[in-house]
Amino acid sequence: MLEVKVATPDDWEAVRSVRLAALRDAPRAFWARFEDEVEFPERRWRERISTGHNLLALLDGRPIGQATGVMPDGRSARVSLVGMWVAGEARGIGVGARLVEGVCEWAAASGAHRVELWVEEGNDPALRLYERCGFRPTGERQPMPGGDRTELAMFRTV
Repeated sequence: MLEVKVATPDDWEAVRSVRLAALRDAPRAFWARFEDEVEFPERRWRERISTGHNLLALLDGRPIGQATGVMPDGRSARVSLVGMWVAGEARGIGVGARLVEGVCEWAAASGAHRVELWVEEGNDPALRLYERCGFRPTGERQPMPGGDRTELAMFRTV
């Protein structure tokens, strides 16, 4: 059974396991590095969960995905969707869409009018997911760490 829930600081071990799996599975898709985050203490994971709106996807009780909504600079007119990832064995069954919709619902309930995200150029499965969820490219691009990759900005009104 698929469950998408709001993570609390008490879910820190599940959030940690998903985040580390994401960094191992798709290291190029994130600005962070597994080598750094694997060393984070429990306190840091709990603090991270307390910032923003953290969603955790569970399949039969096992953590298999996550997404976070944050309000950059405390501005409530827009929300950034960050840290999105779904385990390979759970892709294609609607987990990603549920996570995205959960962040968008939270954004709207929080008074935001727009959800924004950045996605690595060439990550076609992620691009298709975001397009299916109503996101459109803004035309903005920026380099990712290392300088050999770029990411594209997308947005959706809520």
